[in-house]
Amino acid sequence: MSYSQHQLKELVNNPRELIRFVTSPNADTHLLALGAELLGEVPDENITLPAFRQLLKHSHALVREGCMTALSSCYLGRCPPADILDKLRTMKKTDPSPDLKEYAGSLLKDFEAVK
Repeated sequence: MSYSQHQLKELVNNPRELIRFVTSPNADTHLLALGAELLGEVPDENITLPAFRQLLKHSHALVREGCMTALSSCYLGRCPPADILDKLRTMKKTDPSPDLKEYAGSLLKDFEAVK
């Protein structure tokens, strides 16, 4: 199913459908990025964590960036799980996007400050 931006924002109230959408392989990249960002508004990390893990490996930088933005919202003032931190460390070193390398470094610094 395809969603408009407005409909996608409404899916925050239906997180399982939001996650189904953002983990679908054929969705529009811009909508995936928005959906990834919206995951940061879902309060149940047990639902969102598997999607975060998948989206941090997405082939498109815009989607990875949206996921990183969601992580910064979801884990405000606390640390994400160790495997997410490890993925951010890897992104800081090897992500093809220089901007995302910098963003990953910034997130790591913020997360490590609350440890």
